Amino acid sequence: MDWMIAQDMAKGGRFTVQDIEKGIRECSPNVESRKAGHIEDYARRTAEKAWNAPEVKHYRQEQAQEQSQQAKRNGPDISR
Repeated sequence: MDWMIAQDMAKGGRFTVQDIEKGIRECSPNVESRKAGHIEDYARRTAEKAWNAPEVKHYRQEQAQEQSQQAKRNGPDISR
């Protein structure tokens, strides 16, 4: 479950690697008993692996391209 949630967070574009790591440390069910003695390391490794997973990187790249194309279609922001 941690892996799937970490990937979703990484794809979303609203969370950093540190946010994902913190989420695992603080919100993963029973992490204290499942990963006793190495919660910090587990959270860091899982967050980094999810962030750098090829399918996640590809998804973020596609999202960035779509946002760029949308911005070009909308024209410059002259409201400032």
